[in-house]
Amino acid sequence: MSSITIETDDTTVVIHTRAQPLAVLDAVTAAPPAPSHPASTSANHTVTDYGSVIDHAGGLEWQREPFPDEMTWEESDKACRALQLGGHTDWRLPTRIELLTLVDDTRYEPAIDTERFPNTPSTWFWTSTPRASAPSGFAWIVNFSYGLSNYDLRDSSFRVRAVRGASRQ
Repeated sequence: MSSITIETDDTTVVIHTRAQPLAVLDAVTAAPPAPSHPASTSANHTVTDYGSVIDHAGGLEWQREPFPDEMTWEESDKACRALQLGGHTDWRLPTRIELLTLVDDTRYEPAIDTERFPNTPSTWFWTSTPRASAPSGFAWIVNFSYGLSNYDLRDSSFRVRAVRGASRQ
């Protein structure tokens, strides 16, 4: 007679059989089951008490509420670099790819999580990404009404939200 013993932290099961075992395993470590749906994005973010949102998955920290006024691209770049928030002074204008990560395709007007990012108007926001065909005159913008992306003259005025962390082009 053969026996098979299965042990967990709090249970031991012994199975006796007359047949010979097909294989002997010293130990088996089972991986936890895969989730049936992706983890909630809220688990990947922390809202700080000093006015920012930390995106743990993307490695970025975002200004929670945007600057209150529209600015030109140059004014936006300067305002982000001058921002002192949470004891940090390395804020910058986000790239187009970075800013598009804030777009929530399940929402509109504004197309963003308004619990994490309150007071976000349904309008265009500057990015640091220049338009490839005319980099000195145009830069990419992202619209938080429906999540659109486009480009415009750097002399135009739009809203701004700063970010800090390693730049993703």
